[in-house]
Amino acid sequence: MQPEERTILPLSPPLGAWELTLDPPQGAEEQLGRTTLFYMLGLIALVITVITGTALVLGSTMREIRLSRLQTDFVSNVSHELRTPLTSIRMFVETLQSGRLRDPAKVDEALALLAEETDRLSRRIERLLDWTRMEAGRRVYEVEEVPVPELVDEVLQAVRTHTLLRQGEEEIAVELPPNLPSLAVDRDAAVEALLNLVNNAVRYTDPPRHIVVSARHRGRRVGLSVKDNGPGIARVDQRRIWEKFYQGEALLARQTHGSGLGLAIVRAIVTGHGGKVELETELGKGSEFTMWLPAS
Repeated sequence: MQPEERTILPLSPPLGAWELTLDPPQGAEEQLGRTTLFYMLGLIALVITVITGTALVLGSTMREIRLSRLQTDFVSNVSHELRTPLTSIRMFVETLQSGRLRDPAKVDEALALLAEETDRLSRRIERLLDWTRMEAGRRVYEVEEVPVPELVDEVLQAVRTHTLLRQGEEEIAVELPPNLPSLAVDRDAAVEALLNLVNNAVRYTDPPRHIVVSARHRGRRVGLSVKDNGPGIARVDQRRIWEKFYQGEALLARQTHGSGLGLAIVRAIVTGHGGKVELETELGKGSEFTMWLPAS
């Protein structure tokens, strides 16, 4: 121990002839430094743990809030979708029961509209049931060989029957190359997926609409594409539009009612067939969705 490191304390009488010398133990400064460093590192670790834990809790809370809001919107949208055909059905039934319609032609027209609204309600319910089965992993696909032109024709017939295309204001072009291989898919599921894409293109594109349904062959897959001249999809929404219940802010601003399940169902069906879905979009110029499904 160096002399200058000692502490010498003089003592008061009657011990004045004595003095008290304090010698620090060997390595005291190093030990103090290590102890200080240890406590500093512990404090830093505690702060990091608190910050990380707070961030995780806040993130989890925000996800729960967002999911709760999406589920609330989903229930509201589904209620609207079911209430609309139910209201029409009730109105037509009450009209027929009242006996106010005497003209047989008017009665036939009311019955036709009643049948159409009943079919519309049935499709809404079946859509929800399909999603429930897919969520539970209970949907079974019966794969068969399906020619692409037949699949596209079936989809377009359904679109013309059940969407705004009945007004005759829109155009859907079909571009199918020759010698295109057939698909190895569940026909009903593939029709449902492609129909969702076409319906979305019609629903979210303002007139004059120009929608193109096309196909191309690449390797062991066939790509079915739906291209529109709509508003496009913002980058912030491009990854989340595949989530159940999610609808982008731009779509919500259009006040277009939907369940928020369409694209989630498309992805589930395509993934269930071992395929994938691609999106190309540009704001103000439109979007193109492509389903890559296995070729026969």
